[in-house]
Amino acid sequence: MINDTQKWHEVYKKLADELSKFYTNYRNQNSKDNYEKGNDHFFRFVNSDQNKLVGEIFYEKCKGKPNFFSLFNWAKNISEESLDPFHIFVSFNNNNTTLDKKIERLQFYFNVLEYKINVAEYLKDNRFSVPHIPVMRLLTNRTKETQDEIWKFFIGIVNNDKQIIKQGFENYYKWYGIGFVVITEMLFWVDSSNYISLDKNTSKLLLQNNVVNKIPNDFQTYFSLIGRKENLTLSDEIFRTLIKYAYDNDLPKNKDGKNELLKFLGKVEDKEFISIDEDEQEVEQQIIQNLKFQLIAMKVLDNQNKRYTKNLINDELYQFNKNFEFKEDLVVYHKKGDIDLYKIDGIDININVIVGENGSGKSTLLELAFMIINNVSRRIFEKQGLKNGTDKLAP
Repeated sequence: MINDTQKWHEVYKKLADELSKFYTNYRNQNSKDNYEKGNDHFFRFVNSDQNKLVGEIFYEKCKGKPNFFSLFNWAKNISEESLDPFHIFVSFNNNNTTLDKKIERLQFYFNVLEYKINVAEYLKDNRFSVPHIPVMRLLTNRTKETQDEIWKFFIGIVNNDKQIIKQGFENYYKWYGIGFVVITEMLFWVDSSNYISLDKNTSKLLLQNNVVNKIPNDFQTYFSLIGRKENLTLSDEIFRTLIKYAYDNDLPKNKDGKNELLKFLGKVEDKEFISIDEDEQEVEQQIIQNLKFQLIAMKVLDNQNKRYTKNLINDELYQFNKNFEFKEDLVVYHKKGDIDLYKIDGIDININVIVGENGSGKSTLLELAFMIINNVSRRIFEKQGLKNGTDKLAP
């Protein structure tokens, strides 16, 4: 039994463990041997009533429950009548799944596995701390051969078998509906203490903070990234903390959690950098202090040339980005307000609009903005000793 103090990741891990036991109990050795001999032997055995694969047996047990098809409508279209772990985990991590439906589906699987648990008693809403994805081609037919490979990969995750996991990274492109990102999400669902999900939110956070220059897309670069946990001596909570922050933008309430997050993002070297009483907005500012150059506001100082400032009011703050808040000498960034309007080649594109009455200074602000960009660029060129357009800026 799972006690009521355990968290979502322990429930997910328990489901994975029970599925692993199911695999061990029902895996047909004859079918396995003949599968390894070649496709002809494999198909001859999977078409035999006496030699069924684990995915087929699990489907039969699910089908034996009266609410299977009402709870999982997509299962009616699985003509192979066989399920793999992606079918199972994606079905309750769909981005359109309500909390009640999520609990009901998890409870269903535990019932099929004959594991006594009341999921509703302790599973809190984790839809903003776990990747929930569009199902698209994930909840669809895959050949029994493919599903058998997926079951092996899944067992490799449960057993933390790096060799088997590596094989999955090398073979996933042959698995219909499965992409690299989904592979990493499965790793995180099953073992969030050791693996990170590279979903859109998390990938964006890693890129923004220069943790990586490019999102990993193979076994070697992915394991290099998760090796950061061990290299920095971080706890088993770090990947869950990171992904939760990527989804809800809320920093951990405890000092250790904040420090670990900042350390992983490369923002803090001294463990005493954050004090317990430090304002949370200031802490968040530290996380995003490496944002790319932005012109966020403009203020006209005293004794400026009216030829350029025209009708702009002295000492008035003209703000271009409302995600930034100005507090005396402190600038605070509110990440929650940021949205991606469009993204191409890793560049986030957003549009800011300057509005106001006729004669309020809209055109003047734009003219000054161009002057600022020109002057800043000139300073950079002069500082680096560049003379003409053929010279290159230092990185």
